[in-house]
Formats: sequence, C-alpha cells, structure tokens
Amino acid sequence: MAKGKPKAPQVRKTLIALKGEPVWLEWLNAYADHLGISATTAIDLALRDQAKRDGFTEPMPKRFAR
Repeated sequence: MAKGKPKAPQVRKTLIALKGEPVWLEWLNAYADHLGISATTAIDLALRDQAKRDGFTEPMPKRFAR
C-alpha cells in the first residue's frame, strides 16, 4: 500500500466543442478507424503535426496528466 499524501484529483474540463454536419463526424470517425485510434487522438496528432509544419516549436503538452 502506498504511503504519503494522496494526489489531489485532476480537474478535467471540456476544452473545445465542435459543431458541424454529421457527415464530417462520419469522415473523422472513418479516418480514425483507418488509423486504429480514437477521433480525439486523430485531432491531437493533426494539430501537433500542423503546428510543427507552421514552425511552432513549443512542444504540445499532454491533455491529461497521468
């Protein structure tokens, strides 16, 4: 059994909500399935890769601290 002070739980918030046509979500899910990852992970990877292509050098932090 671990000793010491327990970690405080992380507060998680909804960060972004997207509105769009259902066909866009179908496309996103199909793309994510093609890659074998979740739609959220596909968005994370695309955003990270686009930032690199744009010359943005600050590393992307993890969305969840685990």
